[in-house]
Amino acid sequence: MFEDSLMESQNRLSSPNQRWTTIVSFTLQCSLVAAVIALPLLHPDVLTFHTDAPIITLPIKPPMPRAPHIEATHSANTSSTPAAPPASGTPIPNVRNLGPINSTVDDAPPFANIGSMTGPGEFPGSIGTSPTGTGTRVSLAPASTAGPIHISRGVSAGLLLAPIRPVYPPIAISTRTEGVVVVEAIISKAGHIESAHATSGPPLLRNAALEAIRNARYSPYLLNGQPTEVETTITVNFKLAG
Repeated sequence: MFEDSLMESQNRLSSPNQRWTTIVSFTLQCSLVAAVIALPLLHPDVLTFHTDAPIITLPIKPPMPRAPHIEATHSANTSSTPAAPPASGTPIPNVRNLGPINSTVDDAPPFANIGSMTGPGEFPGSIGTSPTGTGTRVSLAPASTAGPIHISRGVSAGLLLAPIRPVYPPIAISTRTEGVVVVEAIISKAGHIESAHATSGPPLLRNAALEAIRNARYSPYLLNGQPTEVETTITVNFKLAG
């Protein structure tokens, strides 16, 4: 019985119809698989790719402050109302009757040229025309000071016209008094002693020193070419002979 069944099954498997059916089915399946693989390659733009890229959050810039709106206002130079016509008695000149206007450079007034400010002027603070007549000369006055200018002893000694010779007081001779008298004095613009006072020295010799200094004469002290009042310190030596 088993042998009959085996022989029957072998005969069924080896039939020509089943063999062709298997070949056709296998061919169709291969064609479907090939079509599924080939279609995406032929049309890649149809495919949608999804990539899991990290999301980067960009910082949001703060809004820029808006510039204040400034509305430009223009003031009208002319009135909005039309100007009133001139009176009937005033003739209106005809512009067409005027002759040609010839404007040349020579008609324009010459500009005043400011000359050098370093040269001396006619008087302090004066403004005048230059010697050539082509410009304006400006001279600056020297800066005014609150009081007399202080000069050293060496400068004042150079301005002295004659040596100071004091008269020795008889009472100082009898007491054998000697010493140095220091005097502060103000010399005027003319070279005279305006005021003097002793700051140190023997009391018996101070009046004689002041009297001799008041009679002294000096050359005027010049500042920027102008005589100036000055203040200085003068010393008078008293020494007995023998």
